Amino acid sequence: MKIKAVKKAKSPEYPTIEHYVKNPQNFLKSIPKSWAKNKLLSGALATFVLCGFSGKDNASKSDATIEAIDKIPDNSNKDQHMKQEAVKDSVKVAPVFAHGDGSGAVGCVAVSAPVFITESEAKEIITSALKKENIVFPDSVLSFSFMSLPFGNNCYGYSNEKNDTGEVKVKLKYDGYNEKNNFAFFYISVDDYSRFSDSIQKCWSTVESYNTKKAAEVLREELAEQQKVNAVVFYDPIVKENWSRDNYEKSENKANEDARAMLLKQVEDFIRWYKKQGFLKK
Repeated sequence: MKIKAVKKAKSPEYPTIEHYVKNPQNFLKSIPKSWAKNKLLSGALATFVLCGFSGKDNASKSDATIEAIDKIPDNSNKDQHMKQEAVKDSVKVAPVFAHGDGSGAVGCVAVSAPVFITESEAKEIITSALKKENIVFPDSVLSFSFMSLPFGNNCYGYSNEKNDTGEVKVKLKYDGYNEKNNFAFFYISVDDYSRFSDSIQKCWSTVESYNTKKAAEVLREELAEQQKVNAVVFYDPIVKENWSRDNYEKSENKANEDARAMLLKQVEDFIRWYKKQGFLKK
């Protein structure tokens, strides 16, 4: 094999050092973004390229080229700002404001019978207190669904779907929804508690127990995890009646008043939280 001189050299198809010197922005596109954002590292790379290329014209461009690379627009602050805005705009779910243990039982073991607040009564208490603070939650047909391990009594004929892990599908309707703030409120009644059951067979027993507070806490955790809607969950305090043989009606009325007062305290705690979160300013 004889070595022959190249009479006419072809220009390489790949970018040359001269190309990068004249077009430093293309050089930046060829290196990792983390390198380009590091002014010290990008400047060192530019110097390395320039020093490897001789020529008077390019020598005079070296300072300007390095300076251009050193002034790469740093989007890290912008990215961080966007992340902060995303966190700021993420949905907020209020804690469950505990007033009343929300537990009780009916049947042969119920010495002190529980007094329940119906859906309609609860909505009246909640919406009336909110309206006084100019907080409006119109009625809604929207609902919220999630899977949960069963624990409730199902005496109302609900047909709950199940998955392989034994969880049941719980579907609850919004009791009120403010579209402007994407904010919903839920009230866990005894009826709602029954939706956390896996089977109608739970009603074979003559005794039924309830824990609306537990159901509220489970719903609250699911709302926070799904991050779909700003929300608050209230629950039936279930005050137990101090039964009196002489005046049954009076003891029942007293229990009902106490239950309504506890629900109102839940709402008052929520109002303070709601204002602190700045929803009234939106």
